[in-house]
Parts: sequence; structure tokens; C-alpha cells
Amino acid sequence: MREAGHGRGRVRPRLSFFWDVHNDFFEENRQVPCRAAIYARVMRDKFGAKKPISLMLRTHAQTAASR
Repeated sequence: MREAGHGRGRVRPRLSFFWDVHNDFFEENRQVPCRAAIYARVMRDKFGAKKPISLMLRTHAQTAASR
């Protein structure tokens, strides 16, 4: 990304993650804010992100194929 001229400030806000969701609605629902909090902390503390948009977890969830 750096060789293409994209700095960290342009890449961080574009990161996104995909999650599969299983049958336990309450457990899966509670994991979303936990993931967001961990992501924000890691981006801030380890990677030095300062912009609020870089601390936001972009995510998509869909049902899993398991029974």
C-alpha cells in the first residue's frame, strides 16, 4: 500500500471484517461491542491511530452454515 502511495491514514478507515453468526443470538449480539472496543484499543495503542474514523470497526455479519 505504501508503494502505491497510500499512507496509513487512508488505509485504516477502509479496513473491514466479516463475521459469521451462529444460533446463540444473545452471545453473538454481545460480541459486537466487545470486538469494536478491542479493535479501537489496538488501533490506538499499537498502531497510533488518532482519527475517530480509524478507530471504528467496520463489520458485516451473516448467518453461519452450521446447524
